[in-house]
Amino acid sequence: MNSKKTTLFFVTISIILVLTVIHATNIFYSSLNDQKKELKLIEIKKGMGLSEISLLLLQKEIINHRYIFNIQIIIRGSSSRLRVGNYELSPSMTQNKIYKTLIHGNVATRSVTIPEGFTVKMIAEKLEKNKITRKQDFMRLSGDKEFISSLGLKVPSLEGYLFPDTYSLRIKMAPELVLKKMLQNLNKKISPEIKIKIKNQRNTLHKVLTLASIIEKETSIPSERFLIASVFLNRLKKNMRLQSDPTVIYSLPFSKKKLSKKDLLYNSPYNTYIYKGLPPGPIASPGIQSILAVLNPANKSFLYFVAKGDKGHLFSKTYKQHRRNIRFIKKQRFRKVDLNYGTVSSSK
Repeated sequence: MNSKKTTLFFVTISIILVLTVIHATNIFYSSLNDQKKELKLIEIKKGMGLSEISLLLLQKEIINHRYIFNIQIIIRGSSSRLRVGNYELSPSMTQNKIYKTLIHGNVATRSVTIPEGFTVKMIAEKLEKNKITRKQDFMRLSGDKEFISSLGLKVPSLEGYLFPDTYSLRIKMAPELVLKKMLQNLNKKISPEIKIKIKNQRNTLHKVLTLASIIEKETSIPSERFLIASVFLNRLKKNMRLQSDPTVIYSLPFSKKKLSKKDLLYNSPYNTYIYKGLPPGPIASPGIQSILAVLNPANKSFLYFVAKGDKGHLFSKTYKQHRRNIRFIKKQRFRKVDLNYGTVSSSK
């Protein structure tokens, strides 16, 4: 009798254990709420153990059975394999999927496109908007002499060196890692052929990027970049001021789209209406076409150009022709143009 009772007891316990395991397994392979697909940002910090992580997931309403979550991970021998990082998780994800996300380190990322012609400030603002890194930290580091020197560069700022492209970046990524990634991309785009051409022209990458950035800001029409490059290079050869509006806009301490005569007199080494030659450095991030335009300018003797109002420009060899172009544009009502100030205008 006792033997039968003992057997029955152990059978009952065994059944309960099996059912418990099945139930726990079902929970592990199910989600808290299939309908709640909204992603929540969860930060797993360095030093957090399994118990702390599961409690965080419970508090953020990602899971509701933290002990089952813990036991399943311990059984799998993965309690020490959960990786630090920022993750996007939702209540619609199964505990098993959450577990795999954490051990594989599938941290939250954003695909961020940096357009050609963006300044460091504009890049920083877009990165902050996408929760990649703080604007203030990014901008500070981009001008930090010690950090820039550690990258093997001897320039005052990384302005112009952050190549415009589409990047897959981690949320809350360290600004130095973002900067290094964008700079590495530039180094990849500057092919051996481009480097040889720069050397053969007795030029430097810094000067090429500087002029390319001005070209990038002057036009969005690919075919015009080579013509505008020739204008600026012709003016440099003749020791003429570049007189480029975008350099003045960059130099101003406040944002402005339309320049006044007073603005053109603003004292800054970036103001090419005042100072001859190239400004100290780039005014934005140029694309590869603008870089190639500097190295392969159109074989023209133009010295002036003025915007038509349709994003295109009229080019001229003499100041007299330039003034005639301005009058023509004004007559055609493409846009109002001050006769004394075109994009490249007035005095020589």
